[in-house]
Amino acid sequence: MDTLTRSEVELVKRNAYRGKADAQWMLGYWYEAGVADVSGSVLLAANAKKALHWHLAAAEQGHTSAQAAASRLLSGADGIAPKFDQALAWGKRATAQGDSSAAFNLGTMYRDLGNLGRAFLWYQRAARMGASDAWLQQGLCFLFGLGVSRDAGEARSAFTRVVDADPSTTFPRSREDALYWLAIMDLLGGRHTKRSLARIRQRLEAANIDEDHEQANVLLNLIGKTRYLSNRKVRS
Repeated sequence: MDTLTRSEVELVKRNAYRGKADAQWMLGYWYEAGVADVSGSVLLAANAKKALHWHLAAAEQGHTSAQAAASRLLSGADGIAPKFDQALAWGKRATAQGDSSAAFNLGTMYRDLGNLGRAFLWYQRAARMGASDAWLQQGLCFLFGLGVSRDAGEARSAFTRVVDADPSTTFPRSREDALYWLAIMDLLGGRHTKRSLARIRQRLEAANIDEDHEQANVLLNLIGKTRYLSNRKVRS
């Protein structure tokens, strides 16, 4: 929930009702999560239907971010019945105007609709447009042969691109998941030396840096965590 003053909210509302697209998009954005003042008093309660209304108003005027937001909400936001035809149409319009998040969401929609081939193509396009998180989805598609032929080399390359991406261009969880899958691929590679296990351990510990990656933690418990191994050496 954003923190704003009542006068700030009222100014944007007036401009939204006057038909200004930027204000309509902003009002839709605020309605998605709600707005409160510094005292905690709610100025705008979260309301997905009102958010969609204002996003659509701005989207009709060609506002790219509003088109992407409308696509996302229409694809299955809480309180809104999915309308995939409309969601796909708005997502494609936003993508055509350069919104990489819309391209990523199109990939997710096609995945949820069971069209894995198209999902892969949209994730591929999103990655080319700069959505680093889309490389994770591409990596998984290549790793398991979902919508594209299996290719371990391409999967590893895609996961590595997520890890190496500028942190400002990707979500921390995407990087953690990419590290986890790289570790999985290394573990499945065959016999391991202490050196190779150390690298795998390093990746899993980076994936579980906040102690919230359950799958990475399970594997770490099997191969041993660095701090436990250090304690063993001290005791010995």
